[in-house]
Amino acid sequence: MKRRTYISLVIAACLAIAILAPFSRREIVPNANAGNGDSRPDAPILRSETLNRTGNQKRHIDRLYQKMETDIVGSMLEPLFLDNSIPPSEQPPNALALGTGDATTIETFGGRSALASIARKLDFDSANGTFPNQSRRRATPISIWVHGSQADIENRVSETGYNPGLSGDVISIDTGVDYLVDDSLIVGLGIGWGSVLSEVAARQVLYRENNVTFSPYFVSRMTEWLNIRGSLGIGSSTIAQSAINGGANDLNYAESLDSATLSSSIGFGAEYDLGFVPVTLSIDGDMITAREKFETARAADGTMVPARTALSQLFDTTAEARYDLVLGDHRLVPFAGQDQTVTLMNQGYGRSTNRRYFAGSEYTYDPWQFGVSVEGFREFSPNVAPLEGIRSEITLQSELPYGYGVLSPYVNGETTGTYLQMAGGITHDWGTIPGQMSIEFQRKLTFATEHNNLSGLLTVHFDF
Repeated sequence: MKRRTYISLVIAACLAIAILAPFSRREIVPNANAGNGDSRPDAPILRSETLNRTGNQKRHIDRLYQKMETDIVGSMLEPLFLDNSIPPSEQPPNALALGTGDATTIETFGGRSALASIARKLDFDSANGTFPNQSRRRATPISIWVHGSQADIENRVSETGYNPGLSGDVISIDTGVDYLVDDSLIVGLGIGWGSVLSEVAARQVLYRENNVTFSPYFVSRMTEWLNIRGSLGIGSSTIAQSAINGGANDLNYAESLDSATLSSSIGFGAEYDLGFVPVTLSIDGDMITAREKFETARAADGTMVPARTALSQLFDTTAEARYDLVLGDHRLVPFAGQDQTVTLMNQGYGRSTNRRYFAGSEYTYDPWQFGVSVEGFREFSPNVAPLEGIRSEITLQSELPYGYGVLSPYVNGETTGTYLQMAGGITHDWGTIPGQMSIEFQRKLTFATEHNNLSGLLTVHFDF
């Protein structure tokens, strides 16, 4: 009876979020299909911010599903890294000498580039066992997590042909704590910080934004194969804008202004084994709504920039099917699926769809601990040509003599019509000591422009 009461409360919370979010504003997001003569870059920037922040929270929620079902404990300490390496000829004269008398040829690293690298690798989560003395047992029902991410801002063209010419990125770092109420319900509170740096080519303006968001959330396991989740976000931002390369003094933009954001999300995850055949079907879906209200501000040319509202609603879905075929020591797992994000925005941008199809197979041979995976994908995004590519990986495991652990070398690669990315590394499980160390090097070559990045990552992992 107690479990049923909790489930009823969760369903009520879901309905409240889904119903109250649209009615909390006078302008409904589906009306974004109507034209707007004063198109601005606000809605596309809000879309990128919302996707990045939601991705951090969803990474933790996916692990909470596992926490309800599994008792596995581990820890990961990172990042110890090299990143964004550049050729010696392009390094500034004050590059680190590292005591050699010569400027380092490995890395010149700092500022926003360093922050972005840390955010991409920031992944501490006690629901995954990454804090000492934390586990997935009911004896420790509290989970603590910190996640980061970095993503490029996706430019959009409005239905009236307005192209803001957005370029830049969004960095998000989120943290939170939640409590396992019972085997089927988790409630928590998250706090997130985000930073946006973008050039708006159409207005010749450099756009900077810092925001803070408070987000209560819940996760509920409805049945053995169905989970639901939801959150509500309340945030505020400070925005600074400046003309690129000095610019003219009569540009109609506010040098500083404030905004308030209200967002909500409701989603589900389902995974079902057919049973009569070794096929697993999984589907995830989220409806994410965000509203950002900008205050009235004075423009650089002395006029007043009126208050305005940016609206963005996202329908994000993933579907995948996997067939697990075992033939003695051989295991073959073909798979196929689709990712799709449908976006509705106001300010004249209307509706757009990002879609990605993928298919491939995984093969393992148990006696040699040998594995191969190949995946092909095709991505469709608004206003750009489709992107096609192939991703592959080869792995091998070998036990060291005298109980010195297990070595696991691997190589992987990804190639498309615009870039080639190759990576390789090795992981050493320490054996008697509950931990491991891995090192990876990666190089990415882009074809459209001359670009050659070399990066490295050293990870230390402990089990508690």
